[in-house]
Amino acid sequence: MSGSMSVEDLKKEAMAENEKEEDASEVKIEMPETKGIDIHNRDPQGINGHIKVKFADIIAEPDPEVYSFDKVWELSFSTFTNTKIWCYRILSAIFALPCALCWGCYFACIAFCGVWCCMPCIKSEEIEIGCVRKIWVFFVDAIVAPCCVAFGKCLGGIRVHKTAD
Repeated sequence: MSGSMSVEDLKKEAMAENEKEEDASEVKIEMPETKGIDIHNRDPQGINGHIKVKFADIIAEPDPEVYSFDKVWELSFSTFTNTKIWCYRILSAIFALPCALCWGCYFACIAFCGVWCCMPCIKSEEIEIGCVRKIWVFFVDAIVAPCCVAFGKCLGGIRVHKTAD
C-alpha cells in the first residue's frame, strides 16, 4: 500500500474537494461594521452645517434699554437649549430607524434603477444612434459640406461698403 492511497485517504480527499467547491459557490454578504464609525463626529463631511442653530442665532436683544431681566434671559437660554436637545433626541428615538429604513430603500431603488433600467436604456440608445450618426455624417460630408463650400466661394467675393450721405 505504499504506492496507493487507502480508502480512508480517498474519502478524506473527496470530502476536502467537496468543501472547497461549496466554499467557492457560496455568496458571502458582509454587513457593515459599526466599529469603524466615529461616534463623536457624526457629520464629518459637514453636510448639515447649515442647521447648527444656537440661541444667539435666533434670539437677540440689541437695545440695552429693552433688555429682559437677567434671570429671564438665562432661563430662556437654558429652556431653548434643553428643549432643542431633548426634542431632537425624542424625535430621533422615534423616527430615526423608520427614516433610515425608508431612505435605505429609496437609495437602493435609485441604485437598482440606475443599474437595471437607466444604463441599459442609455447603452441601447447609444447603439441605435450609432447607425443614425453614420448616416448623418455621410449626408453632411456628401451633400451639405460641398454645398456650403460652393456657397462660400460664390458669396465670398461680396464686399459691403458703407458710404456716408
